[in-house]
Amino acid sequence: MTNPISRRTAAFCWVALAALAPLACGGPPTPGSPGPGGPGELAITVENQFAASLTIYLETGGPSRRLGQVNIQESKAFVVPWGRAGTGLLRLRAEVIGSDERVVTDDLRIQPGQMIHWTLAPQLAMSTVTYF
Repeated sequence: MTNPISRRTAAFCWVALAALAPLACGGPPTPGSPGPGGPGELAITVENQFAASLTIYLETGGPSRRLGQVNIQESKAFVVPWGRAGTGLLRLRAEVIGSDERVVTDDLRIQPGQMIHWTLAPQLAMSTVTYF
């Protein structure tokens, strides 16, 4: 025989779960608001496997744009409005904080909505970049 309080508690939990589940999932995206890597944005993820913190820059042919810092053994995502990505031909640069050491990607031809993943290796010269 089950306890009536347990049944009420269970019923309340199921109702609360059903009511909160759509909020937890975020619901459907609203029209015209692209997520990271959406049509109006460029999503960049940087994974730092190097032994120091790095400052990340976006180079588009004009002045470099500082995206932010990625600490040791950290991954960080950056979202850049497409208008700041220039013509779609760009490079990423990482500078070691407190040092002159740096690494720069080859030229990347990017289209709106694409995502870039840059893995900064323990030896910066061995770093890899992929985009899709």
